[in-house]
Amino acid sequence: MRSLCAEFHGLGLTGLTISPQETAGPGALTVAPGWALRGGETRSQLEQAHAILTRQLEAELDIQSLCSEILERYEEVSLVYRLATKLGTVVGEDALAQGVLDDAARVLGAENAELWLHDDGGPRLAAVLPEQPRPTALDEGPRRAWDTGSTWTREARSGQRAAVAVPVPGPEDRPVGVIVLRGRSAGRSYRSGEVKQLTALAVLTSAFIGNIRQSELVRRDEECRRRDELARQVHHSLLPAEEPRVAGLDVAGCCLSADAIGGDYYGYFNHPQRGLGVAIADVSGHGVGAALYMAAVKGSFKTEARRGLPPADLLTRANLALEEELAASQVFATAFFVRFDPNARGMVYANGGHNPPLLVRATGAVEKLVPKGPALGLRRDAEYGQASAPFDVDDLLILYTDGLIEARDADQRFYGLESLTRKVVELRGRSAGTIRDELIRTMRRHVAEQPQRDDVTLVVIRGVASPEAGR
Repeated sequence: MRSLCAEFHGLGLTGLTISPQETAGPGALTVAPGWALRGGETRSQLEQAHAILTRQLEAELDIQSLCSEILERYEEVSLVYRLATKLGTVVGEDALAQGVLDDAARVLGAENAELWLHDDGGPRLAAVLPEQPRPTALDEGPRRAWDTGSTWTREARSGQRAAVAVPVPGPEDRPVGVIVLRGRSAGRSYRSGEVKQLTALAVLTSAFIGNIRQSELVRRDEECRRRDELARQVHHSLLPAEEPRVAGLDVAGCCLSADAIGGDYYGYFNHPQRGLGVAIADVSGHGVGAALYMAAVKGSFKTEARRGLPPADLLTRANLALEEELAASQVFATAFFVRFDPNARGMVYANGGHNPPLLVRATGAVEKLVPKGPALGLRRDAEYGQASAPFDVDDLLILYTDGLIEARDADQRFYGLESLTRKVVELRGRSAGTIRDELIRTMRRHVAEQPQRDDVTLVVIRGVASPEAGR
C-alpha cells in the first residue's frame, strides 16, 4: 500500500499516508480491514485518492480470485487426468472404486473414506479407507446424498469431524453411488473448491463405472450367445440324421429350434424282431441345461429300446434311470413311445404326460392318445399304462410338442390342437413329408412375424401299402 502513495505524488496528490486504523486519527478513510488513508492538502484530494486506492485494491482482489480459481481448476484437471490415466487400466468395479478412493483421500487429506455403489439390494460398500473397521451401512448424511442426488457436507466443529458426501451420477439423474470423505488434518472443513474437485471425480467415476457395466453386459450377452449356440449344437446332434426306411411305414420328422433352446427330442429305434420304435419327448426349461437333460433322456431311451421292451416297460425303466437326476434339478420330461409291429398292421404305445398324439384314420376319424402315466422325473414309483391299436394303410399318427400347438399370433392366440387336427384330416392321403411340411407352413402363417417362443417338434407316421418306405 505504501507504494501507492508514491503514485499519488505523480498525480499531484501529496501528503497522503496509509496507516493502521487505530492510529489514523479523525477524518481518515478506511481502504482495507485494519488500514486507513489520511492527510492530503484538502478533503477533496483525500477522497480522490481514496477512490483511486479502492479501485486498485478491487482489481488486485479480482486478480487474486482469478488466480485462485485457475489454481483450483488446474488441481481439478490434474486430479482428473491422473485418475483417467490410472483407471483406464483398472479391471472391475471394486478395483476402480479403490483407485478413486485412494487418490481422493490423498489429494484432499481425508482421514477416512468410503465409496458405495448401487447393487440389487441397495448401497454396497465397494471400497473403504482404512480397511478396518468396515461400515455396514450408510449413515444419515451420506444416505441423504444417495437418496437425493445432492452433495452433503458437515463442518468441522468441536466434537465432530468434517465430512462430505458427493453422489456418483447415473442415468436419469439417479445416483449409482456416493463418495464419502471424513476428517481432515488440523480439524479443517472441506472448502467449496475441494468439494468441486470431488464432484468432478465423481463424474469421472460414473463414466468409468458405466463403461465397466456396459462391457459386462456385452460379455454376458456374448456368453449367452455362445451358450445358446452350444445348446443348439448339442440339440442338433441328438436328433435323427435321416428318416427310417421301414416296410409299411412312411415317416417324416423335424425339430425347429427357437432362439431360447428348449429340450424337445424325437428319435427312431429300429429293432430287428420288435419293429420300429418312435419316441418324442419334451424336457422342461431352456438353454444348455435342457439340451443336456434331453441328451440323458435320449440315452435312456436308446438303452431300453435296444432290449425291445414294450413301451410301458420302457417308460418305467427310463423314469427309474432319470428320476434322481431330473428331480434334483426340478426338471421333468414328458414322453411318448410307440412301437410298430412289423408282422401285423398295428402299434403299441405308452404316454408319459405328453401332449396327446393324434391317430387319424383313413376315413378321417380322429383319436387322441391321452397320457396313461405322469411325466418322467416326477415320481420314482410312477406306473405307465400301455395300449394297442391297428395301424392300416393311410392311417396317420401325428406326434408333436407343445411348441407347435402353443405357437401364438400377434393377438396371442394359440395355433391350437383344433387347427392342427383339422389340417391333418384335410391332408390325409398325402405323403408323410408333405403333411409335415404343410403343417409347419400352416403354423408359420398363423404366427406371421411373431418370434418363435419354443422349440417345435413334429413327427408324421403314415401307413403305406408298398413294402418301400417314404412313398
